[in-house]
Amino acid sequence: MKKGVILGATSILLASQIVTTIMPLAAKAEEKLVPNTEESVQSNAQVELPVPALPDQQIESTTEEKQEEASTSDAKEETVPEAEAKVETRASVTAEQTSEAVTATSEATVSTWAQLQTALMDNNVTDISLAADITLGATTIPTGLNKTIHGNGHTINANFNQIKLGAAGAVGKMENVKLTNTDIYGLFWSDAKNVTVTYKDVDHSGRQMIYLPYGELILDGKVSSYVTVEEIFQGNKMTVLPGATVDFESTPASRALSPVLLMSTDSRLTVGKDAHLNIVSNAANIWGPANSSLVNNGHMNLESKRNQAINLSTGSTMQFNTGSTFKAISGDTVEEAVEATSGSIIVNSGATFEVESNGVQGSIITGNQLVFANGSSFSITNHNRSGAVFGSYAKPTNVTIESAEGVQTWNRGVLISQQPSFNYSGPLSANFNIDGYLSGVTQTGLTSNNASFQNTFRTGNTGKIVGGSFAKVEIGSTTIDELTTESTTVTGTGEPNARVEIKANGTVIGSGTINSEGKYSVAIPKQAANTVVTAQATLQNLTSNVASTTVRDATATAGTITPNAHTVGDSHITGEYTGDVTSARLFVNGVSTRGGTFNPDGTFSFFVTPGSIKVGDKVEIVALDKNGRELDRKNIDVISNLSGNIMPSSYTTGSSTITGEFTGDINFARLFVNGKHVSWGGTFNPDGTFSYYVTPGTIKAGDKVTIQGLHRDAAGNTEILDEQQVQIAMQGSITPDTYTLGTSNITGKFTGDVNFARLFVNGQHVSWGGTFNPDGTFSYFVNPSLIKSGDTVRIQGLHRDAAGNTEILDDKTVQIAGLKGTLTPSAYTLGTSNITGKFTGDINFGRLFINDQPVSWGGTFNPDGTFSFYVNSSLIKSGDKVEIQGLHRTANGDTEILAKEKVEIAGFAGTIAPNAYTPGSSAITGSYTGDVNFARLVINGVPTDRWGGTFTNGTFSFFVTPGFIKSGDKVEIQAMHRTSTGDTKILDTKVVKINLQGTVSADPYTLGQATITGTFTGDVNFGRLYINGEHALWGGTFNPDGTFSFYVGRDLIKAGDVVKLEVIHRVSASDLTVLDSQEIEIK
Repeated sequence: MKKGVILGATSILLASQIVTTIMPLAAKAEEKLVPNTEESVQSNAQVELPVPALPDQQIESTTEEKQEEASTSDAKEETVPEAEAKVETRASVTAEQTSEAVTATSEATVSTWAQLQTALMDNNVTDISLAADITLGATTIPTGLNKTIHGNGHTINANFNQIKLGAAGAVGKMENVKLTNTDIYGLFWSDAKNVTVTYKDVDHSGRQMIYLPYGELILDGKVSSYVTVEEIFQGNKMTVLPGATVDFESTPASRALSPVLLMSTDSRLTVGKDAHLNIVSNAANIWGPANSSLVNNGHMNLESKRNQAINLSTGSTMQFNTGSTFKAISGDTVEEAVEATSGSIIVNSGATFEVESNGVQGSIITGNQLVFANGSSFSITNHNRSGAVFGSYAKPTNVTIESAEGVQTWNRGVLISQQPSFNYSGPLSANFNIDGYLSGVTQTGLTSNNASFQNTFRTGNTGKIVGGSFAKVEIGSTTIDELTTESTTVTGTGEPNARVEIKANGTVIGSGTINSEGKYSVAIPKQAANTVVTAQATLQNLTSNVASTTVRDATATAGTITPNAHTVGDSHITGEYTGDVTSARLFVNGVSTRGGTFNPDGTFSFFVTPGSIKVGDKVEIVALDKNGRELDRKNIDVISNLSGNIMPSSYTTGSSTITGEFTGDINFARLFVNGKHVSWGGTFNPDGTFSYYVTPGTIKAGDKVTIQGLHRDAAGNTEILDEQQVQIAMQGSITPDTYTLGTSNITGKFTGDVNFARLFVNGQHVSWGGTFNPDGTFSYFVNPSLIKSGDTVRIQGLHRDAAGNTEILDDKTVQIAGLKGTLTPSAYTLGTSNITGKFTGDINFGRLFINDQPVSWGGTFNPDGTFSFYVNSSLIKSGDKVEIQGLHRTANGDTEILAKEKVEIAGFAGTIAPNAYTPGSSAITGSYTGDVNFARLVINGVPTDRWGGTFTNGTFSFFVTPGFIKSGDKVEIQAMHRTSTGDTKILDTKVVKINLQGTVSADPYTLGQATITGTFTGDVNFGRLYINGEHALWGGTFNPDGTFSFYVGRDLIKAGDVVKLEVIHRVSASDLTVLDSQEIEIK
């Protein structure tokens, strides 16, 4: 149909490694995103100029008669497509992109879009409860296997976004929720395999309810859907659970945009026991591919105003089971109403099956079997004069008809006749084959247990056929008028066009035909008194009841009396009479009086004492002949001589009195609300006005209220003199809150009977609806892009009744709040990728200037009043003038600057503390603080080409080649901050202390010898001699070959002295480091 290909990619990678998301196109996608030539929209971050244009987005065009049209428009500066109207939203959201945390639990209660989005993306959350109405801010693709949304009576405004179940085998459910503004994919749709979605107690409106090409939709409770663009359900399987009620209505006219469109081979539609599936559409109600199946165990009611009701393709089957009912009406003037191409339709025992079509093709078309089992009830009607009841396509079909009640048929073109063309008595069974789908259909092999059916039934001639409970089992009732011994004609009524037979004591004495008006007149010979004469009608194989009368002696008296109603206080009872009446007897509550004057003109009068007959008395008059024999008896209605009218004024709901005027004898009243008596009383004033107390709240808008005007006597007896309906004057007010531009709801309060609203912008009616809560508050959804600064906005408070009639009760102007806000950016650190800070008010967007030039716009503005604005870390340099603007941006991209602030660039600071270095090792290590992230080595005052280092968590390591630093070198390390552009700044310089080492091995000393000799290692370059603990000499010669000599003279050391030699690394007289010492052996 459409939707075969959805953009698989949800993001592209730009050269700057910034992710920009792409939204899957909806039908008639509002616009492509074309980046501005000067600035770029922030999606996950700002990107530098220029930015390559995004690729065109496409969807697969629909089949049949329609193609989705994707319109494009040039994006103006700083605007985004309508589908991305909300700032910082994404077309497709992954779990890593959600920003609001939900505790890791299986349940979550949400009241905002951000919370709902987070819960949807958290695979640990399986049950989501709505605590408020929510408008979707983006298309979201949960990857979890189980998601249930409990709506709790709230509304999800899809805002033409989607919740797409991304995982194969996922199970989704929505219950007790109202869904609005869905796009052509719906909510909880999926193109993954084996996805199951359940809708329970869901009220939906939008472009399509759901798209499940490889999944199953289960409907439970009460589900309704009103769709204006495409299908309602489009998918593989749809199941209506037992007891559910489903109401589908769609407006698209294209034949193939069926409310129920089965997509895959072997698709299935199942309606459970006691379930109701009602579909009204212009398109075909149900459309299915090859090998589809329909199983009805409940009640289906289908009406297509322009096309077929059901069309299932090759090899499909429909089965209607015991207890099910089915009614389909097709408005197509060419096609059938119900078709199973090369397939079968089976109507089982106990099923009721009705089809009406208006096309030249057969009402029902099959290509294998059409079965009406014994015990089923069926009625098939083709209103087209050229159309038959049955047809076949694309193969011949076998038809089986069984009906214990018989079958009735009407020829094509005579359906306006109430009488069938043929009545075939039951029990009837028949079987035959047909080939073709027009009135020239070929019928062969007819066999039937009813000879008349076998001889006369022709499929191509038949425009209507009924069986089971629809078959008429008896004709109209027959009556016979009174006869006397002088009668020679019998008259009466009966079934039009039927043959009527008159019998006397069982013998036929006359016959004739009842005329088209249902009357007959048959000549007979005179009959003796007390003879029983009967009349019975016969039409084809059907016979009527037997009507009878007994012949009366013509000489016997007869007559009737017809009294007028008697008014209390009158002196006569009057009326009319016929025949042989000469007097009368009057009974009043069982007491009789004989009398009366019977005039030749057929009138009579009977004197009564005025006032002797009262309202409520039982009064009867008996007509007598001259011999006093009773000829007739009638009751007399007694009416009051009291009179009066009551004229209630309109009642205002919530008030405590019904007022109005009255006339005559009314002095009391009684009140009824919706047919129930609620109170009586009232004050009736001499000036003809009245008031009647009613408890406020007793009468509500829409109630039917009547008041009776009565007369009440001293004994408490009452008489109704008048009754009038009280018109209800509804009242109410609406008080809207100040509206903030860019938001999606107008809120406020209301009173009285207001339950509906209508919105006007600049005098133009734009929408109607609203949610009116029991606590007197209301909310009214409005597209955030609809209202702009300077617009004149009005909202009308209305009362809307069940029939959809509305009455305006109030009309108020909606004030538009002025936008305001402040921006406080934190100092920016060079080389970082975000400007952060705080904001207030209506700011929801940012724009960055460097040296007075705009560079990017976007930003993330959080509910806690903090913001972050991405900036390329190399973009801002020391000395730059940086400014950030705080804006309010509406859904249609309009912006208003609310604040401008300078961004201070923070100075760098830091220290370094190197550890002592051991010559020969490969690293200088130590600690650092602040912004140090780079270092350089200085040896003996000369900067080297050695720079770099690893700086992590306050410690550093700086590589040096072993041997590069030598003994005696003065080593310094410079601590720097280096930006992403390579700029550096020296923050600190420290001397690196060298770890010295060395040993000494002196030869034995021989008394009188002038020098001490031996060997040494390491950094030894000086010696110091101690004799008996006293410092004696210092100096020595330490040769490169590791030998040394230390002059002592020949007589300094004597026998018995304790001599020790210290070896030292000497830098200066004040910089000495002792490395080793040894006591000298003396010989």
